[in-house]
Amino acid sequence: MKITQEERDVLMDLAAEFDHVKYDPERHILIEDGVKMWGIGERAAQGRLDKLVVNGKWGKETVIHNGRQKNGYYKKG
Repeated sequence: MKITQEERDVLMDLAAEFDHVKYDPERHILIEDGVKMWGIGERAAQGRLDKLVVNGKWGKETVIHNGRQKNGYYKKG
């Protein structure tokens, strides 16, 4: 099956939306890292990290860690 360049571009854009960043321990903090750092439960760690995102100080992206998708939090700037 042949596709046009326009169709190919659309497919490439869609594929890029599903391409996840590889976990970088120098950049990302996972919820499990927050649990260890703060000595609190997973829900509390996620709450703290999500609050940083809502306040605009941090960002969040889906990362691949040990073959699984996880939320990777990172400082902006």
